[in-house]
Amino acid sequence: MKFDPYPTSPAPDPTFWRPGEPGDGAAHGYQAAIVCHRGHVALATLTRVPGEDLGFCNECGSKLIARCRNCRIRIRGREHAPGYADWTEFVPPKFCDGCGEPHPWVDRAGRINQLENLLDEEEIDEATRLLVMEDLDRLRQVEDVPEERQLVYWKRIKTAAPHFLTETALKIAVTLMTEKIKKETGLG
Repeated sequence: MKFDPYPTSPAPDPTFWRPGEPGDGAAHGYQAAIVCHRGHVALATLTRVPGEDLGFCNECGSKLIARCRNCRIRIRGREHAPGYADWTEFVPPKFCDGCGEPHPWVDRAGRINQLENLLDEEEIDEATRLLVMEDLDRLRQVEDVPEERQLVYWKRIKTAAPHFLTETALKIAVTLMTEKIKKETGLG
């Protein structure tokens, strides 16, 4: 069976496209992409809403997706500018441009970036923000930080900004913690 990313009907889908998209024809805008959970690109130039079953990656076997897991809009593909051909390698975005959530292929550094973005929204004093930012920066390179030291940083973040590691930030933080750290911080 041949892979067909397009649906049977090309009708517009406002839950898939951002306003002014798709970026085809004479309009300027972004097309959509199909990417696997590991970040391998299958297609970066969709101009119609794809079907739901996109198959699996031919590089790693992971499931292919075309929508953000959180807000369900399209994964941003190549920029379409009439009269201009972009031959550079397409690199899938790490974060959704509709809701800011990370795509499944985001690495540790990207998740720390997301925590820093959430910290920017917290109503805490600047000295506390700087302390937490410094500890998050230390946690960015986990391969250089022993688990015992990571535990110290997470405990210090929890103590300095107790309301920070709740809801969204907590969901992200626990993806960065070992089971031991979750247990010893009481965050798991």
